[in-house]
Amino acid sequence: MPLLRRLYWWIAAPVYFLFELRLLLVVSPVFEDADGPMPSLFWGKAVYPTAQQYAEHHLKYNAEFLLPYCLVALLVTLIGCGLALSASHSKQAKALHHFLAVLVTTLTLLLTFACISDVGTYSHLWNGPRFFSADMHALVALSFITFIPALLSGFLVVGRSSLDVF
Repeated sequence: MPLLRRLYWWIAAPVYFLFELRLLLVVSPVFEDADGPMPSLFWGKAVYPTAQQYAEHHLKYNAEFLLPYCLVALLVTLIGCGLALSASHSKQAKALHHFLAVLVTTLTLLLTFACISDVGTYSHLWNGPRFFSADMHALVALSFITFIPALLSGFLVVGRSSLDVF
């Protein structure tokens, strides 16, 4: 058990990252039609290759499409695991308090970053996804990519505090 306590965050953070990356790819996938693939998560100038270009250089385009997903997953992992790590070091409150505090703080920070992204997009500072819009898909995607990682952060705190009991 002491080894698991020491390695907890070294195991939890990569699993959290991969889970968030998979969640992003499911919630906001790269759409494909007869004209070629279209990423639904990007900042800057989106790449829209034709079907022929994609067939010839699919590895290059897959890497370009995956980069924004990895960056968002990394940001969410740093926020979620960082807050969970700091809360797990506090010995003053009970696990339920830590769970709720981390869940609400993570959710608030992720929604704040979504707001910042939308402000930049609406102000034409950059091109990117619009999270807070009338589009139902965007609202559902926003709820999935903020609430589920916030819950996961809370569970990480509970899991880490349960290791201290043993």
